[in-house]
Amino acid sequence: MARLPPVGWADVATKHDLNVLRSDLHALEERLELRINAEIAGVRTELADTRTQLGTEIAGLRTEMRTGTAGLRTEMAELGGRLRTELQRDLRTNMIVTITAMTAIVGAIATLTNLF
Repeated sequence: MARLPPVGWADVATKHDLNVLRSDLHALEERLELRINAEIAGVRTELADTRTQLGTEIAGLRTEMRTGTAGLRTEMAELGGRLRTELQRDLRTNMIVTITAMTAIVGAIATLTNLF
């Protein structure tokens, strides 16, 4: 008991003191609730803005990809046409060389058979 602080009637809380404390706590709770709701509203607004910005950026990327893809398709078609032309030219050249070589061989064989 010697270690307990001295208690007197001034240290005892009255019903009025408790009611004032309850009222103060209730007011504090309302202020905190308003502040939290304002913060939540701010976060929701920021999220909506971010969502809008992302949607705009994604739409831009889609357009960019479509444009790039169309350009690649055009380039591939041009390259395919050039390749086809080169292959046809090379094939024609190879056929002419082959026919010429075969004609020369046949001529040589004909000449050799006339010699014997």
